[in-house]
Amino acid sequence: MSARSTLKAFLANASLVLASLALSFVVAEAGYRIYLYKTISDQFLQLVKDSLQNPLSQFDAEIGYHYIPNSSFTNIEYFKDQFHINQYGFMANDLDPAPYPMQKPENEYRIALLGDSFTNGLQNYIRWADLVQDDLNRSARWRERVGGKYTRVLNFGMDGTGFVQWAKVYQARASKFEPDLVIVSFITDDIHRRFVYRGRVQLTDDPDIRRYLRQNVLNELPWFELRSEMIAAIATGLGRADRRRLTAAAAYLRYRMTIEHAAAIRDSISALEQLRCINPNVIILHHPQIEELQVRQDIPQRYPGDPLYLVGLETEFLAAAKAHHIDIVQMVDQARLPSDPLRTAALYNLPLDGHNSDYGVALYAQWVFKYLLDWGAAYKDQPIVSRSCKGLG
Repeated sequence: MSARSTLKAFLANASLVLASLALSFVVAEAGYRIYLYKTISDQFLQLVKDSLQNPLSQFDAEIGYHYIPNSSFTNIEYFKDQFHINQYGFMANDLDPAPYPMQKPENEYRIALLGDSFTNGLQNYIRWADLVQDDLNRSARWRERVGGKYTRVLNFGMDGTGFVQWAKVYQARASKFEPDLVIVSFITDDIHRRFVYRGRVQLTDDPDIRRYLRQNVLNELPWFELRSEMIAAIATGLGRADRRRLTAAAAYLRYRMTIEHAAAIRDSISALEQLRCINPNVIILHHPQIEELQVRQDIPQRYPGDPLYLVGLETEFLAAAKAHHIDIVQMVDQARLPSDPLRTAALYNLPLDGHNSDYGVALYAQWVFKYLLDWGAAYKDQPIVSRSCKGLG
């Protein structure tokens, strides 16, 4: 046999071997993904079940959940926090603990706060809502602004929630307290968050709920992406960086958040427009996290170790809000930090946690108080004009 014929035979055999290996790999990868779908389904449903069984929360079909009324909590193991829940199922004011009626007294000016755990403050000993109320009532400028009335700040913050929940919280709960002013305080993550249900309810035991979770969460994972999940799993097992895309954690993230920027921004802007339709007297504050104080630009360096879905989100959200004539107050511009930035960074957050420390809470309360004084002076003689709510609800 000539050398040419030998080479051709070798190449033909090699091609067959490679094709066989490639086909075997494809079959193995497909089998592995089928196995993953079943495994991840069970793990994901368990994560959802665990998240619903929150000992502090009571299931609420209208607003997702509320806190157990007339309860108290003290934690000295991790957060070292303490808080009380009022008779309405929301965070109580520790500086002004006396009960108050749902119907607003004539001599009272009410501010309703909507937000997440940064507003709720369940990880702290103090809450910025309480401090702001105290500062406003001590301020002669503010008392003049509200006609000498007593100012009550009502904290409707709910941890783990985002814009899509707050419009409903206001409509179903906060509006009944007749607030004169609504303050929405958000962090960038809140733009992504989906509606949250909690409490002692077995939603995932319902076949319709299980079907919904599979169709709207599990099936959104990249099951047909042209990359090997099998190789990624092997590399992870060998101690390499975890590059897996098909995991229960990834499914749970999609359960909690709308990953795509456009959809998340659309839903959040829609929620704000619904809120403004119910009460047009709304102030929207962007609460800066420590990374946003340290890196003012919306670039990857701001979010070390965080998923890239946050990069650019703030910029896009602010642009969308402006296009819809929604004013967003960048509280990072109100921040007047002490002269030692390293010391401030160390004190602004809780250790090993993204939430503000009590020091950070007090700082934010100062910034909000100062902004409200300036806002009150600027808008003293300017009536709030109701916006059209056509098509919203």
